Amino acid sequence: MWVHDQLRREDEVTVTGPYGTFVADPASTAPCLYLAAGSGLAPIRALIEAALEAISQRPLTLIFSARTEADVLDRERFGRWQTRYPHFRFIRTLTRGPGPAPHGRVPRVLEATCPDLEGCDVFIAGAPAFILACALAAEAHGAPREHVRTESFYAAP
Repeated sequence: MWVHDQLRREDEVTVTGPYGTFVADPASTAPCLYLAAGSGLAPIRALIEAALEAISQRPLTLIFSARTEADVLDRERFGRWQTRYPHFRFIRTLTRGPGPAPHGRVPRVLEATCPDLEGCDVFIAGAPAFILACALAAEAHGAPREHVRTESFYAAP
């Protein structure tokens, strides 16, 4: 929004990056668990695309939280990926509204879908409260803290 509201024609802009730790180790063979809700799916999808293009066949699991079935983003893409890449698994969970299981927030869904995360690389993107709850749940299920990577989004007040 800032670009549209503040930036004017002929303003100079410096672009750098990307920087940070929200990247996967291409040499790793550890299973990857990706946790996202809402627009947190964008960086997660990019990580998964890169992993699918790599030679490695390490297991990749995406758990995406949506309020209702209508809010499940990229369902068709993830369905195609599951068909094409047997090492990729897509799980959507609903927090409101009817639909097939699972239902509930991601930390609770982890118990049934990924109870043992020892040795797993975990990537979490979304709002700060979502990230905190998911990181605590992942660590409680054995994910080493140094293998839990997060990308937090902040909304303007």
